[in-house]
Amino acid sequence: MNYATQEKSIVAMSRQQMYENIIGEGEDNVDLVVRRLITSLGFKSKLLGTKYLEDAILYRYANANIMFAGMTNSAYIAVADIWCSTANRVERAIRNSIINCYTHGALKSFNDLAQAPVINAEFAPSNGEFMSSVVNWLQLEKQSGRIK
Repeated sequence: MNYATQEKSIVAMSRQQMYENIIGEGEDNVDLVVRRLITSLGFKSKLLGTKYLEDAILYRYANANIMFAGMTNSAYIAVADIWCSTANRVERAIRNSIINCYTHGALKSFNDLAQAPVINAEFAPSNGEFMSSVVNWLQLEKQSGRIK
């Protein structure tokens, strides 16, 4: 499946179909929901930045009650420790993965899922913007009881 057909198939999904694909029946844990979300948005699993992004989102979700100015940088450091890398490499790999998904995937369909204009059509979101929007969406889904 090439990028154009993948994007059309993801964009053609209704909001309800996206929920069913990502969240399931409400029995899933946050790790699985994040993995399904990233996959459904068109992130390439072969890119290391996608794996880093998943871990960074989970780190920020786990530490969502402790918000401070360097939260994104601390996520890079935590992910770098897990993967035996450096924070600069983690940040660059996540940025490349987000830009790749923005240009080739269906990252803009996250707006439909979140029911808010999170992703701008003119330019790709920054790492911190994307991670924050996903963490906020996860918190709303957990409050509504869709995620355990």
